[in-house]
Amino acid sequence: MDIDYIHEFVVLADTGNYMEAADKLFLTQSSLTRHIQKLEADLGVLLFDRSTRHIELNKYGNLFMPYARQISQLQKEYTTTFCNELNRERGTIRIGAIPVMAQYQITDILARFQQENRNFMLDIQEADSLKLIQMLRDEEIDFAVIRESDDASSAFCKIPITQDTLAALMPAGHPLAVKDHIELKQLYRDSFLLLGRDTFMYSLCVRECRSAGFEPHIAFTSNRVDNIIGLVSKGMGVGLLTKRPVMSANHSEIAVVDILPAITTTISLAYLPGKKLTAPQQQLVKIFESL
Repeated sequence: MDIDYIHEFVVLADTGNYMEAADKLFLTQSSLTRHIQKLEADLGVLLFDRSTRHIELNKYGNLFMPYARQISQLQKEYTTTFCNELNRERGTIRIGAIPVMAQYQITDILARFQQENRNFMLDIQEADSLKLIQMLRDEEIDFAVIRESDDASSAFCKIPITQDTLAALMPAGHPLAVKDHIELKQLYRDSFLLLGRDTFMYSLCVRECRSAGFEPHIAFTSNRVDNIIGLVSKGMGVGLLTKRPVMSANHSEIAVVDILPAITTTISLAYLPGKKLTAPQQQLVKIFESL
């Protein structure tokens, strides 16, 4: 029995949706389906009731779930413990980053560090800011490049890197597409295309819509910016994304319109307070502080 498949079972049960679970696990839906079927074959029973639109655990799934959660948590704990020790021995710095490093020149900064410190390795993985914050708390990574709003907590040591603002992505034929800027409340009748429900950007967009006086109608969510851009270009709705990653897409069938008052996010390098930094980690901090 593959332990990874057990973790995938837990994620699928929590989401109740193959597409959302596959996005969270960075798998294709077909791969996730095969893995769950293999797990069910190993156990000799079906774990889900697939007769409804949202899959639900059946009695065997509910029976297996508490054990699956324990196995998944134990795997996470022993993997973290082993990796921490190995990374200390090998001089590896573990960095988590949001999936738009290139658009904010963060890849250039990390490449510079690697060139100046060839005896040390960078282990870089991508995730959403909310996931990275949890990974930082669990000491699964040493540093996190995260996106936060202005009212973010100060639970971590943070070095600001740059800022970006929220923008509306509209089909070229949208009545407001010719505007230089709009107020968010002008979109109250539109259907929205947002990043995934478990992301910082989803929470930010919903919160700002409510602050503007309306409950957003969310027609689609995805963890991939290019999917949102593609659907906007086909007239499927309005996207809410930060401006710089979108401008790099250079898509002729969409308009990128500023939102005023500006909704600003800050990209920062974060790490745990009180953390005793190794020499290469101190060097990395100095590079970010010098920006």
